[in-house]
Order: sequence, then C-alpha cells, then structure tokens
Amino acid sequence: PLLLYTYDVPSVADADGCIYSDSDVDATRSTKTSFSNAEFFATFKPRTSVAFREMFRLAILNYLGGENGESADWKKAKSLLNDCLEMEPNDGPSTTILKHITSHSSDGWQGFRSLDEK
Repeated sequence: PLLLYTYDVPSVADADGCIYSDSDVDATRSTKTSFSNAEFFATFKPRTSVAFREMFRLAILNYLGGENGESADWKKAKSLLNDCLEMEPNDGPSTTILKHITSHSSDGWQGFRSLDEK
C-alpha cells in the first residue's frame, strides 16, 4: 500500500478573507525542494483546532488498525469521527471515512482500501 496524505486548503471564509495565492506557494517552492511536517504546517496553517486534529488522528488509528488492520476498531473510529463532525460539520475526510465505515464490513480488513473515487 501507498501512504497517501491529503490537506484541505482553507477557503477564503475560513482564513478571514486571506489565503495563500499560487505565487506565494511557488515562491516558497522555489527556495525549498521539500518540507518537514512542521515547516509545511507553519506555512499552510490548518483551519482546524488542535483538539479536532488529535481526535481525527485517534479515529484514523482505530480505522486503519496497524500495518495489517488486525487492531482496527471501527466502532471506536465511527464514534470518534462523529465527534469530529460535531466539531467540524463539513470536514470532508471525516465524512468520507465515516461513510466507508458505515457502508462496509471490517471483516477481511487489511488496513487499507482501494481508492475508486476521489
């Protein structure tokens, strides 16, 4: 499996009317070829709270269940994702994973799933 990370760029409304333009991003890229997580998030500040991100992290750990999925706890993941959506009702990643958990069984789960849609 390939580790894939996504990042929701803040909207103008979420960023008090100010978000990075393509030129800001291009200027940053021209001086650096890669970013550490700390550097990335210092440049592109998340719109979510630390509490939300910690809850989402725990939800993902319970959803994935380790390298082979053996320690997955989808019931706990579902509960945590619902808590995430109480804090951020329009969070796309929480909604997508919750939809998957709700419509699939964890039987045979190996810690990853094929992405058939965006």
